[in-house]
Amino acid sequence: MDAEEWRLCYAVGGLTHYTEWCGEFHRVAALYEQYQQGPYASAVRIEAREVIREAE
Repeated sequence: MDAEEWRLCYAVGGLTHYTEWCGEFHRVAALYEQYQQGPYASAVRIEAREVIREAE
């Protein structure tokens, strides 16, 4: 079974930060909106990856 996960990537000052990978897009999208509107973070983006889980 394949699944997709997302995380938020953003910069504060000269450092790049990443959130944990999450399988719930609406959570990452909500964080994206917060960071986009906030005064400190820049270069805010959502990254995605496909997770392949083998059948048991």
